[in-house]
Amino acid sequence: MSYNFIFDDINVSMGFFDRVRDSGIDISTRIINQLDIKPVSKNFYPLWSGCGNHLDKSKVELINQGKMKLLLVSDGEALQEMTLNWVVDVIKKFKIDSKQVIFMSYELRSDETYKLLLNEFPKFRQYPINVIAMDTYVFEPHLQNFGDLPLPTTDKKPYKYVCYNANAKEYRMFLVTELFRRGLDKQGLISLLFRYGSSEQMSSDFTSDLGFDTTKGYGKSVDEYAKTEMVKRVPLILDQTMEEVDKNDRPVDVNHIKNSYFNIITESYMYSKSLPQSHKTIFEMSEKTYKALICQPFIHLGSYGVLKYMRSMGYKTFPELFDESYDDIINHTDRLLAVVDSIEKVCKMDDNEFHNIYCREVIPKVIHNRELVRSKEIKEKVWNKFINDLEKI
Repeated sequence: MSYNFIFDDINVSMGFFDRVRDSGIDISTRIINQLDIKPVSKNFYPLWSGCGNHLDKSKVELINQGKMKLLLVSDGEALQEMTLNWVVDVIKKFKIDSKQVIFMSYELRSDETYKLLLNEFPKFRQYPINVIAMDTYVFEPHLQNFGDLPLPTTDKKPYKYVCYNANAKEYRMFLVTELFRRGLDKQGLISLLFRYGSSEQMSSDFTSDLGFDTTKGYGKSVDEYAKTEMVKRVPLILDQTMEEVDKNDRPVDVNHIKNSYFNIITESYMYSKSLPQSHKTIFEMSEKTYKALICQPFIHLGSYGVLKYMRSMGYKTFPELFDESYDDIINHTDRLLAVVDSIEKVCKMDDNEFHNIYCREVIPKVIHNRELVRSKEIKEKVWNKFINDLEKI
């Protein structure tokens, strides 16, 4: 069975799908007045994410008659209550049969997350939709958008790691607090801005919000250190102020990469007790992951199963440096602690031993990852999986 993406006219922006086509992927498209409604063809009408299409009564009729499905594209937001509210608003406004709606997200565990959302928020059950995932950031023009990021060299570097944090979420504040509390801060380049808040967040109860007991033991130690020591240090500014990041958060300072060995990735989503239960399964790879993937080895703070997915796609991970068993830990606080412990272990390695492993085993893997990210092969793999999943709906 063939597929077509339907657009209003030949000059309309395809939004996200323009990036796909610019990557060398052939996309089957048709203009709305050339719609093929034969049973051998499936038609999808994209909306959102920069797409220039516009719904009207005639298009809604085609959707409700099953002649094409509405494809709501969210290439940079995960499947969550907020985005499902957007979907339901469209369905209600245009009186669309929800079963003809597909929500496409860069959240790679969309099926599981959607089930949790329906269980947690009954209001969505009367508007059942289809959900589909795609690793959308693989289509971002990485080298152009992120700057001329260098490949690693055998030169010795003054810092073990770089760790960027523009938006001070609970798990990021916890990680940075622990890097300082454990005396690891001098070995790294760390930013912690408060992009959508203020530095007063450091005196909040983020440690207990994550799920740690702050009345005794370990949780109490972290909480007290944050509120007495870290509150005096933040914000942590490396090269860009919050205002500069707001203008463009894609470029990376080349010197940070040249002067550090590995990247501590703090992704956009990680569950905490203050969030809905449906956030537990959210799993994505944003530009934060891809920035590191093309120039450095990394340890990943986000969802469980990310490294497993990367390896399934052909990327190399770095068990010669890190204890990567953290990737299998579903409990978020246990996983967070495992990541911090692994960072500490690497930072305490003998410098010569670490450097030799880096030169001998790590550099070839980083080169492999960069070549794979830039290849048409990986983009075709992601696209073909998406089309196969789409045609099953």
